[in-house]
Amino acid sequence: MNNGLPVRTVAELIDYAKKNPGKLSNGSSGKRHDRAPGRGACFKAMTGTEMVHVPYKGSAQAINDLISAISR
Repeated sequence: MNNGLPVRTVAELIDYAKKNPGKLSNGSSGKRHDRAPGRGACFKAMTGTEMVHVPYKGSAQAINDLISAISR
């Protein structure tokens, strides 16, 4: 999770996501990339939130984007 977000718990994350639909993103990469979008979709369905899925070809770019606050 990006430290720039005003949340510290999963409950706060869900509340923030509901108040800011489509402003958060979740990324996936690596060998299990094909399963990651399903996990994100499951989280969104269970919590009633809307996030943008960002697929990465590898973990290096995903980590760089997370550190630089591009991916939230």
